[in-house]
Amino acid sequence: MVQLRGVTSGYRPWTLDEIAFLKANYPHKENKTLSNEMGRSEVALRTKAHRFSIKRGDWRSNRPDLTPSPSLSYIIGVVFGDGSPNMVRRKTGRTNYNIDLFVTDKDFVDAFNEALYQVLGRRYAVTPYGNSYQVRGQSKVLYFLLKDRNLDSLRKFIDPFPTDFIRGFADSEGSICLYRSNGYKATRIDLPNTNSQVVVFIKSLLQLLNIRAHFHKRPIGKKSVKRDGSVIIPKKPMFRLDICDKASIKIFSEKIGFSIRRKQDKLMEAVA
Repeated sequence: MVQLRGVTSGYRPWTLDEIAFLKANYPHKENKTLSNEMGRSEVALRTKAHRFSIKRGDWRSNRPDLTPSPSLSYIIGVVFGDGSPNMVRRKTGRTNYNIDLFVTDKDFVDAFNEALYQVLGRRYAVTPYGNSYQVRGQSKVLYFLLKDRNLDSLRKFIDPFPTDFIRGFADSEGSICLYRSNGYKATRIDLPNTNSQVVVFIKSLLQLLNIRAHFHKRPIGKKSVKRDGSVIIPKKPMFRLDICDKASIKIFSEKIGFSIRRKQDKLMEAVA
């Protein structure tokens, strides 16, 4: 087993365990990461990889692990919300197949990046832009799986792990509101989206978990006001699930929850 350690100076022979570790990890890990893990310089890693004909993975077309898993189900949930599969044709003639997430919550980006690592075998750089963060995964196969957001073809990945799918969607689109109703503390979890099919599907998944959710439709042109005071006039009808009763909110907190700390903290306050 290769131990984590700093890079050492001077030559030392490569062990069979180190060579096996290099073969298993060089295709999908960055040299800097491997250098820290193996205690070998990046030059030594490249030299040894060349000698054994170990190739880097192609991040634009690398084959993901499409075995149904919590991470893949979470990624799909995010893509039905803030996640965005994008194909970019570059002037060089190359085409990049991206799965992007650009949001204000870094813990959300980190959770999505970890899910990408479980499916693609690589953690990607998180790039700050002002008060927002972006992570961009790359895989041609995963891009084509996700680009149409075809719920029928994706259900085989979602059905075995419904709570992870709902969490990914809730991290993207969900909000939790704490308010007073007739002098009593009340809570509401909102799950909105312009795609009625996915909202109805999530309602059915919640029912299987004994979570009651009420379906609402907001028509085109009806104004709403965000927390910052800005006014939204939707150009598409908006569909929303509301979870209001205490028992359902408690089940949601126990079985689903949020990856985003600020949302999870409010949820924990609601069920305390």
